[in-house]
Amino acid sequence: PVQPQAEAEPQAEEGENEAPAEQPAPAPAPEAPKPQPKVERAMPERPNDYSKYRTSRENLPGENAQREAGRNASQTQPTQPVKAGPRINRNDPCPCGSGKKYKNCHGKGL
Repeated sequence: PVQPQAEAEPQAEEGENEAPAEQPAPAPAPEAPKPQPKVERAMPERPNDYSKYRTSRENLPGENAQREAGRNASQTQPTQPVKAGPRINRNDPCPCGSGKKYKNCHGKGL
Protein backbone atom coordinates (compact mmCIF):
# COMPACT_ATOMS: atom_id res chain seq x y z
CA PRO A 1 0.00 0.00 0.00
CA VAL A 2 1.02 3.47 -0.77
CA GLN A 3 1.19 6.02 2.00
CA PRO A 4 0.06 9.56 1.18
CA GLN A 5 2.70 12.25 1.49
CA ALA A 6 2.13 15.03 3.96
CA GLU A 7 1.58 18.37 2.34
CA ALA A 8 4.48 20.68 2.93
CA GLU A 9 3.82 24.14 4.29
CA PRO A 10 4.74 26.94 1.92
CA GLN A 11 8.07 28.37 2.88
CA ALA A 12 8.48 32.08 3.42
CA GLU A 13 10.74 33.95 1.09
CA GLU A 14 13.98 35.25 2.47
CA GLY A 15 13.73 38.62 4.28
CA GLU A 16 10.17 38.11 5.37
CA ASN A 17 9.78 37.55 9.05
CA GLU A 18 6.42 36.22 9.86
CA ALA A 19 5.42 36.50 13.46
CA PRO A 20 3.96 33.35 14.83
CA ALA A 21 0.21 33.58 15.18
CA GLU A 22 -0.68 34.76 18.66
CA GLN A 23 -2.98 32.57 20.57
CA PRO A 24 -5.58 34.32 22.73
CA ALA A 25 -4.70 34.35 26.40
CA PRO A 26 -6.63 31.76 28.34
CA ALA A 27 -9.59 33.29 30.15
CA PRO A 28 -9.22 33.34 33.94
CA ALA A 29 -11.17 30.69 35.68
CA PRO A 30 -14.44 32.12 36.99
CA GLU A 31 -14.23 32.68 40.73
CA ALA A 32 -16.78 31.14 42.97
CA PRO A 33 -19.26 33.80 44.17
CA LYS A 34 -18.59 35.01 47.70
CA PRO A 35 -21.28 34.07 50.18
CA GLN A 36 -23.42 37.08 50.98
CA PRO A 37 -23.94 37.88 54.67
CA LYS A 38 -27.35 37.06 55.97
CA VAL A 39 -29.42 40.22 56.38
CA GLU A 40 -31.87 40.26 59.23
CA ARG A 41 -34.46 42.85 60.04
CA ALA A 42 -34.14 44.83 63.24
CA MET A 43 -36.73 44.57 65.93
CA PRO A 44 -39.46 47.17 65.43
CA GLU A 45 -39.32 49.99 67.93
CA ARG A 46 -42.03 49.87 70.51
CA PRO A 47 -43.91 53.14 70.97
CA ASN A 48 -43.21 54.77 74.32
CA ASP A 49 -46.15 55.11 76.66
CA TYR A 50 -45.75 58.54 78.24
CA SER A 51 -48.98 58.30 80.20
CA LYS A 52 -47.04 56.85 83.14
CA TYR A 53 -44.83 59.94 83.44
CA ARG A 54 -45.68 63.11 85.30
CA THR A 55 -44.71 66.60 84.24
CA SER A 56 -44.24 67.78 87.80
CA ARG A 57 -42.43 66.37 90.78
CA GLU A 58 -44.62 67.32 93.66
CA ASN A 59 -43.29 64.47 95.73
CA LEU A 60 -39.88 66.13 96.17
CA PRO A 61 -39.38 68.24 99.30
CA GLY A 62 -39.36 71.97 98.62
CA GLU A 63 -40.88 71.70 95.13
CA ASN A 64 -43.92 73.78 96.01
CA ALA A 65 -41.73 76.44 97.67
CA GLN A 66 -39.63 76.72 94.51
CA ARG A 67 -42.73 77.15 92.37
CA GLU A 68 -44.01 79.92 94.61
CA ALA A 69 -40.61 81.63 94.52
CA GLY A 70 -40.66 81.43 90.72
CA ARG A 71 -44.10 83.01 90.55
CA ASN A 72 -43.11 85.81 92.92
CA ALA A 73 -39.84 86.50 91.09
CA SER A 74 -41.64 88.53 88.45
CA GLN A 75 -43.03 90.79 91.19
CA THR A 76 -39.60 91.57 92.71
CA GLN A 77 -37.44 94.52 91.69
CA PRO A 78 -35.21 94.11 88.64
CA THR A 79 -31.59 93.36 89.47
CA GLN A 80 -29.17 96.27 89.51
CA PRO A 81 -25.78 96.12 87.76
CA VAL A 82 -22.82 95.32 89.96
CA LYS A 83 -20.62 98.32 90.69
CA ALA A 84 -16.90 97.75 90.26
CA GLY A 85 -14.55 98.55 93.13
CA PRO A 86 -11.73 101.06 92.91
CA ARG A 87 -9.27 100.33 90.12
CA ILE A 88 -5.68 99.61 91.14
CA ASN A 89 -2.94 101.18 89.03
CA ARG A 90 0.50 99.67 88.57
CA ASN A 91 2.26 102.19 90.80
CA ASP A 92 -0.28 102.11 93.65
CA PRO A 93 0.56 100.17 96.82
CA CYS A 94 -0.53 96.52 96.64
CA PRO A 95 -3.85 95.88 98.42
CA CYS A 96 -2.41 92.76 100.10
CA GLY A 97 -0.59 95.04 102.60
CA SER A 98 2.97 94.01 101.70
CA GLY A 99 4.08 97.62 101.23
CA LYS A 100 5.35 96.94 97.70
CA LYS A 101 4.00 98.51 94.57
CA TYR A 102 1.31 96.51 92.81
CA LYS A 103 3.55 96.00 89.75
CA ASN A 104 6.21 94.32 91.92
CA CYS A 105 3.81 92.20 94.00
CA HIS A 106 0.54 90.74 92.75
CA GLY A 107 0.62 92.53 89.38
CA LYS A 108 4.01 91.14 88.40
CA GLY A 109 2.74 88.63 85.81
CA LEU A 110 0.40 91.08 84.09
